[in-house]
Amino acid sequence: KLLYLYILGEPTHFAQVECINLIASDQFTDKRLGYLATMLLLDEKQDLLTLLTNLLNNDLHHPNKFIVSLALSTLGSLSSYELARDLYPDVIHLIQSSSDPFILTKSFQCLAKLIFKDTELTILEIFPIELIKTKFLDSINTSLLTHSVWLSICKLIQAIVRLLLSHNKDIPTSQQFIIDIKDHLQLYIVPNLLAQ
Repeated sequence: KLLYLYILGEPTHFAQVECINLIASDQFTDKRLGYLATMLLLDEKQDLLTLLTNLLNNDLHHPNKFIVSLALSTLGSLSSYELARDLYPDVIHLIQSSSDPFILTKSFQCLAKLIFKDTELTILEIFPIELIKTKFLDSINTSLLTHSVWLSICKLIQAIVRLLLSHNKDIPTSQQFIIDIKDHLQLYIVPNLLAQ
């Protein structure tokens, strides 16, 4: 009903805490509805996001990949500077530890949004760009390199390049990384896509 009122243009600020309560539920359907309502009703400037930090942190470590996916989508959609600063290590941990292409795709997409919204370049400065090269480019395990993972890595590269161009910054490690990605795409990925 709350989402219906929002679509009609009615004020919905009175029920924003209920969205947080739905996210805290153990039921997947309640969590899904709570995350959807939170993405629609809240924005990056609201103080209520501080309540969301702990819930997102818990759900980023949840064993159910669909709950992790909901948390990553919400983090990418609503990332204020404080949320990005607090939860960035959890997203990096997911990229380092996950062997599920679904989670990797969502993690890279979330990371791309966090980096793109980082106006002070703090996340980009601590971003371990070598992690992607060592885990994905130099890896023999090609089961992680699905098309969706590659597209999300490309989205991450796009976010890095846009951020660097908008700040007129030059970070040599990212330039070499982009050259390595381009070479890898030309050598391995494009021929495999054409062969299918």
